[in-house]
Amino acid sequence: MRNEPISLWIKKQSPNTRIVHIGRTWANTKYFDLVVTTPQYRLPSKRNILHNTITMHDVRDIDRNVTERIRRKYFPDLDPPYIAIMIGGDSGPYTFCRKTAERLATTLNTLSDIKKYSLLITTSARTPVNAIDTIENRLLVPKYVYRWRPDDPDNPYHTFLALAQKIIVTCDSVSMLSEAVATGKPVYLFDTESRFCNFSIRAFMYKGLMRFGPDRLSRDLSLVHQKLVHNGHVAWINKNGLLPFSPPPPPDDVDTTARIIRERLLSI
Repeated sequence: MRNEPISLWIKKQSPNTRIVHIGRTWANTKYFDLVVTTPQYRLPSKRNILHNTITMHDVRDIDRNVTERIRRKYFPDLDPPYIAIMIGGDSGPYTFCRKTAERLATTLNTLSDIKKYSLLITTSARTPVNAIDTIENRLLVPKYVYRWRPDDPDNPYHTFLALAQKIIVTCDSVSMLSEAVATGKPVYLFDTESRFCNFSIRAFMYKGLMRFGPDRLSRDLSLVHQKLVHNGHVAWINKNGLLPFSPPPPPDDVDTTARIIRERLLSI
């Protein structure tokens, strides 16, 4: 909301300026040369709106030397193969309470083939401390738990993505889901929808906003889930566990976005 007026003012002073907006705009989309968005924002189909499947990400060829250095630093004695577990937190209609954490730990403990793997678990800035405490205490399989902290130069997040054979992501985070899908590996969604948790007035009000309020005031992450499941990139964890599947090549949204910017805007 703060950078849009500035960019529009710059364009008014310099009409040759081109504005590319990532995400959802608050101003009318007609004022932007290109809006790069994803399904949860529910923007209309227009020539200046690029609808991608996943968000912009930096998952590219990960430096194997860095990966090995971080592995030796954090979990040198944890044997492969690995499953990476990416944990978010409270977001919109999703609630990561202690009850949700218990359900995740129970689910992981009861997966039929989980004993073949070691778990690489990372939290995010939104993960409640009591929730990750619960997961760490209840898991019965080999694991390493990284508790997110700001500005950590050796954050092992990308190392987890690089080493994992399979990836589990809580469904509240589109960014972590996008980065997991970008690896091209089997990705599984864990449902943290608030109906599984104790009553949350925040989640209840957000659901009402999604249903009755203007689209611009909320996000519907289920639209991202539906598209990725439909395209075969992800699957939900079910009572039978992590059913094997072979995902198609990951979406090339980053390269496509760069190409469209070059073709549409730099040639003007």
